[in-house]
Amino acid sequence: MTTIVKQQVEVTPIEMVEILKGVEGNPNVPFVNCKMKTLYSDVLKTCKSDGTINPYFKQIYKVSSKNYKLVTNYEQRVKNNLIKEGKDPNSFVVSSPSGKKHISKSCLTDVETETKLYVMLEWFPEIKGTTEYEFEGNSIDKQIFEKWISTSVSSNKKQGLDREIHPITPLISNILSFSINGMVYIIKE
Repeated sequence: MTTIVKQQVEVTPIEMVEILKGVEGNPNVPFVNCKMKTLYSDVLKTCKSDGTINPYFKQIYKVSSKNYKLVTNYEQRVKNNLIKEGKDPNSFVVSSPSGKKHISKSCLTDVETETKLYVMLEWFPEIKGTTEYEFEGNSIDKQIFEKWISTSVSSNKKQGLDREIHPITPLISNILSFSINGMVYIIKE
C-alpha cells in the first residue's frame, strides 16, 4: 500500500488570505479540509438541570478536522437552492455577517478594527469529521462536561430553504491547518 505524503507549508494568516483569494477564483471551488482549535462556546456556566457551577467554563477548547466548501458567493448559493426547491429566489435578501465585511469572495475582516481575518466555509451535516476536546492542554472526555453543554440549535430559517445552507466564519488565527488541492497550509502567527 502506498502512502501519499502531502506537501506542507507554513503560512501567516495574511498569506493564507492571499492563497484563498487565488483558490476562490477557480471555476470549481474545491472542498478544503480545515483543522481548527476554538474555545468551545456551547458550554454553559451553570447546569440547567441541577444548577451546579461548571468548573471548566471558558476553559475547554474544541479541536476539529472536517471537510468544508469554500463559500465564494453565499447569496447566489442560497438563491440557486431556492430555485432547485421551486421557490422564488427573490424572497431571500442577504445581510452581512454581524460585525464583519468581505475583503474577498471568501475572506472577511472585522468592521471595527479591520485586524481580524475570517474565512467563510460551508459545513454539511452529512460530512463527518473528527472532534476532540482539550482542557489545560490535555485531552478531556466530553462526558465529563456534558451536563453543561447547551442544547440550543442554530437555524438559518431566513433562507427559506428546506435544506438549509450552513455557513461559518472562523477566525483564520484559530485554524491550525488547511488542506487545499493536495497542499497542506499550516497557519502560524
